[in-house]
Amino acid sequence: MSGSAPRIPSPPASRAAPRSKGRLVLGLTLSVVILAVASGIAAWYFLRSREDERATPKAPERVLNYGLTVQKMRDGRPYQEPFASSGQEIFESGWKFRMDISSPQSGCLYLVNEGPSESREITYNLLFPAPATNSGSPYLDANQKIQTGWMVFVEGQGTENFWIVWAAEAVPELEAVKDVVNQKDKGAIRDRDQAEAVREFLASHASPKPIVETDRANKKSSVKANGQVLVSLIELEHH
Repeated sequence: MSGSAPRIPSPPASRAAPRSKGRLVLGLTLSVVILAVASGIAAWYFLRSREDERATPKAPERVLNYGLTVQKMRDGRPYQEPFASSGQEIFESGWKFRMDISSPQSGCLYLVNEGPSESREITYNLLFPAPATNSGSPYLDANQKIQTGWMVFVEGQGTENFWIVWAAEAVPELEAVKDVVNQKDKGAIRDRDQAEAVREFLASHASPKPIVETDRANKKSSVKANGQVLVSLIELEHH
């Protein structure tokens, strides 16, 4: 009998690797499925949003173009030739100016001056429509150009506030005060109820603010807003 060492049996082969491979394949499959479902949902939402955009018409846009014709004054008399302005300059008290307005659309135009009174309350003066311009009518045809009457920058440093209202239809709150544009009242809205109605109308349409684009080369400004009514505040500084 030989003295050879006994043989030690080999351990059984591990089966962990096949199970790990199976888990890896399953994980990849689930990832592909989840990605496909997510892509399908995203595509559905995209197509749905496009359909909603086509189904819901965008609000119409109102557009108004304006500029100023400014006349320098010295000792109460015109000085030099009138010049065009986009309204961005700082003017001098006592100078006169007109507003030149047009639009590619038809509609009703109103121009209201806002200022403090002696009691520091806000006052409103209707400047347009006026009997001497456009036969007293607020209605303008598309591309019709109108020029307001002369206005004056008051004495002292300050800011003149003008509200431009450009509406597809006549505005009842402003139609109700058209008769104050006369030699006696000079556009002053003295009735408190009417003044409050004008204030509420302007406040309710002042937000969101319209987009204002200034063409400095041509001395013009353009105002744009979505909806049937455009309301924009113009601020003219003077000293």
